[in-house]
Amino acid sequence: MRQLNKKIDDLKTANLEKYTRPVSAFLTFENEEGLNRCLNYNETIQDPMYEEYKTFLGEELEIEEASEPTDIIWENRHYTSIERFKRTLIVVAIVFMLLCGSFVVVFTCS
Repeated sequence: MRQLNKKIDDLKTANLEKYTRPVSAFLTFENEEGLNRCLNYNETIQDPMYEEYKTFLGEELEIEEASEPTDIIWENRHYTSIERFKRTLIVVAIVFMLLCGSFVVVFTCS
């Protein structure tokens, strides 16, 4: 039992960085000037003087205006666009098979 607990603790510490690294952030500004500065970030970092601000935690920052919170389906935020595309293909294939099946049923009945 003690060995199992040690293995679990080792796995937790080994993957801690992977599971606690932020993937996105939502910022709220107190005034419009802060919002405008943030939205102009992508243009500002093109200047060589600000090149050190291009990355955060080793990743390039991508800043865009957020959607309204009521428009976001929070449970679906972890799905990537590739996973969504795969699911769309599956749904299209199922609908196509159902349409073909209904065509065959209607054709044989008439």
